[in-house]
Amino acid sequence: MRELSQPNQFAAEEVLTLRGPKGVIERVRIVGPFRKETQIELAVSDCRKLGINPFFAISGNLSGSPGLTISGNDGSLSLSSGVIVPMPHIHMNPETAQKFNLSHLDKVSVTVEGSRPLTFHEVVIRSRNYIDDNAFHIDTDQSNALGDIGKAKIVSILKKAILDP
Repeated sequence: MRELSQPNQFAAEEVLTLRGPKGVIERVRIVGPFRKETQIELAVSDCRKLGINPFFAISGNLSGSPGLTISGNDGSLSLSSGVIVPMPHIHMNPETAQKFNLSHLDKVSVTVEGSRPLTFHEVVIRSRNYIDDNAFHIDTDQSNALGDIGKAKIVSILKKAILDP
């Protein structure tokens, strides 16, 4: 359907239905390219709707995560794991990371000003050679908490800790 901001990633035309113990979410867009494991990224409110416990993780860290059933035009598949609420993170090219004395998997606090200012803690730096731009990624619940996201701007990034790889 369209390219995403991260190189070689895209939103596909195809959509799926997610089924949990207590609810359904329809028309969930597939993001590519294929990965070695199926990963479903949700907001906490989505987890509540589906009836699954939110599992907060860095993208790709699926061990211990809950599963659900995905359905599409060609049938259904029950997953035993793979559903996460992604940690807020900043995709940062290595040059920018170096400028701010940051490294891949560092954790920082990020203050965002706007109509409803917030400080996000435990924000993970994702810095790899293939990252071209710099982008702060939060989920829809977090974005809604900021209010008018169009007027929001990051005003500070404070280094906090380093994650174990």
